[in-house]
Amino acid sequence: MNRPYPMVTRDFLKKFYQKDKISISQIAKMVGCSWDFVRRRIGEEKLAAKTLATPRNLQHNMAKKQRIQKNKCFALYENDARTIRRSIQYGKQQGRVWKSLPYTLEDLCNHLETLFEPEMTWKNRGRYGWHLDHILPRSLCQYESYGGKNFLQCWGLKNLRPCWYMPNIRRGNKL
Repeated sequence: MNRPYPMVTRDFLKKFYQKDKISISQIAKMVGCSWDFVRRRIGEEKLAAKTLATPRNLQHNMAKKQRIQKNKCFALYENDARTIRRSIQYGKQQGRVWKSLPYTLEDLCNHLETLFEPEMTWKNRGRYGWHLDHILPRSLCQYESYGGKNFLQCWGLKNLRPCWYMPNIRRGNKL
């Protein structure tokens, strides 16, 4: 059997990964192969995913957790976004958010499809594909309960559009 990287044995990789605490991406750079190859060779997929978290990501996650605990409005915004995102992902309309919205999941999907740019599909939605963008940013639509004017303005169909991830992230919360 011809291996693409003959010197890279499972023991060799585990030595760096477990004893020296070097991340999978760093090992991949050292060896000259993909991080996915290293992850599969080590055979510890769940553990491997944790090592990919950079200190900056961990710091961001901790700050977000603290903000959710302190600010109930922010917690509501995050829960609403997660509910809508998962509804689109799994095709099920569940959660309190949908009871307060004047449209259904099917209406939302049809609305987004009419606004798709070339090459946008339901399969490339997500982290590095397209995002659900708020024309008027969520941070500017402060609401404390479902069904209020600001809630409907934030989650109304006129305020939602598909947007490629990089322009959406660059724009941030600007109009």
